[in-house]
Amino acid sequence: MAQHLLSLGSRSQKAVQRRSRIARLLSVKVLIAVGLLVSIVGTSTTAGADTSIPVFQSPTQLLSIDGATYTNPNDMSCASLNNCVIVGQFQDGSGMHGFIMSESAGTWGTPNIVDVGPSGTPVNLTNVSCPSVGNCTAVGTFQDSSFNTYLLALSEQHGLWGSATQLASGDSGGPSGLSCWTPGNCTLIGEDTAQGSIPVVMNEASYQWDNLPTALEFPTTPSGYYLQSISCPSAGNCTAVGTNSSDFSFAIQEVNGRWNEGINLVNPSGYASARLSSVSCSSPGNCTAVGQASVVRPDGASVHGSPMIAAQVAGITESNGQWGPYSMIPNPSGVTISTLNSVSCTSPGTCTAVGFSGRQQLNARTLSAPRAVCMRRAACISPGNGISVTESSGIWGGLTAQLPSGIDLYRVACITSALCTYFGGIGTSSVWVSTSVPQLTLSTNSPANPDLGQAYSAQFLASGGVAPYVFSLTQGSLPLGLSIDPTTGVVSGVPTTAGTYSFTVTVTDASDPAQSVSALVTLVVGAKLAATGANLRSLALEGLGLLGLGMGLVEITRRRFLRTP
Repeated sequence: MAQHLLSLGSRSQKAVQRRSRIARLLSVKVLIAVGLLVSIVGTSTTAGADTSIPVFQSPTQLLSIDGATYTNPNDMSCASLNNCVIVGQFQDGSGMHGFIMSESAGTWGTPNIVDVGPSGTPVNLTNVSCPSVGNCTAVGTFQDSSFNTYLLALSEQHGLWGSATQLASGDSGGPSGLSCWTPGNCTLIGEDTAQGSIPVVMNEASYQWDNLPTALEFPTTPSGYYLQSISCPSAGNCTAVGTNSSDFSFAIQEVNGRWNEGINLVNPSGYASARLSSVSCSSPGNCTAVGQASVVRPDGASVHGSPMIAAQVAGITESNGQWGPYSMIPNPSGVTISTLNSVSCTSPGTCTAVGFSGRQQLNARTLSAPRAVCMRRAACISPGNGISVTESSGIWGGLTAQLPSGIDLYRVACITSALCTYFGGIGTSSVWVSTSVPQLTLSTNSPANPDLGQAYSAQFLASGGVAPYVFSLTQGSLPLGLSIDPTTGVVSGVPTTAGTYSFTVTVTDASDPAQSVSALVTLVVGAKLAATGANLRSLALEGLGLLGLGMGLVEITRRRFLRTP
């Protein structure tokens, strides 16, 4: 009997030890569960589109030039956000003049008139580049009484523009691109008719221009190559693009102060021609060029000098000195012609381009119109819209139409991937400008569930777009007793009824057009134990889980106990 009691006592002691181990194990499980709960509360969510994509505002029309019957803006450069310069040409009763319009801290000034030589001398400013605020260089042309065309240049230093001076002495086809990496240090590209209409470059060093242009080298006859755009991310490192007479595009590069021979870029498969109109380099050897590629008519007939019936915008990117294949961006529904006029890149493969799209009018007037007229302007395309498109990490998005209808976007300049300025025109007498804002986003830390009868507060946060923001409840309902502040996005109050509530919070900004972003939220209101501060619902769920775990361990222990001798 004593031996039997001793055996029972030993077994009881073992059972106590097992229960102790179970309790310790349950404690560990509780701590793990608490840790998981803490980590979930810290999670954040964000609603909205890619914040690296610019959202352009409705453009505003700049002040017209008094007495002008024709206005042709040609180029724009922005040294920083809201500090840009536009150059071009206008006509009034006394002739053709150049003009410069400057923006300072978001406010556009009145146009400065640029004239050269005797009264009535035709002047046209074609390009401008501003490496810093108040320090720009502009180039263009003027004609003498015998209609010979000459290059001219003028510089702005510390906010003051100097007089225009002639560059070189020979007849010129005019500049087609300009890029400055620091004030007074620039490179222009153009055509020199005195040397047989060949592509040339001229350099400015410390505000002093070369005496004569330098001819560039190409695989075949240089006179068959037409430069369109240049970008110089640093001194002695430039890239220029254009189109040759065989309807192939080309690129030519200056590396460490030496220009290489130009290279032809292979047309996209199935496209009869490719024309690059603009290039932007964020660093040497990392550039993106944009333009247009066209397909042939079924009957092979000629349209604007080439067998074209439809055209899509095209982009081609250089990475570490190697040009990749073209990227073709589909036209929107109902559009047969699209072209990109300008591109601006803030880092390799991160760019924004603008242009125009519409439906080509195949009639006697448009079929005989000059190719340049129909490719860059809306003269042969109706109806149409300005378009923008963004490249992100080397991948192009879809075309986005820009209002008002009929606007042709000429140039874009980006300070960051989301902050860009474009300008364009409608007809021949207006200049329109728009600056983008970042995408609107709505974010919040995952709100904690409210407790019945306890004060509660959680905030939804908006960023991007244009403040002030307006928060609203657009679907579902908040827990009874809670409300949302429309100006701060704070949800607060004392919940009065337990339950599960799903609702949608929407924030709208003050941009034009306005942006809106929504987020779906679910809150669970549960009762709370006054003594412990624990939520009944969470306690019940956690208790069931732990009970199940405990019962499993007890069952395992029971079976081991029964098997114990």
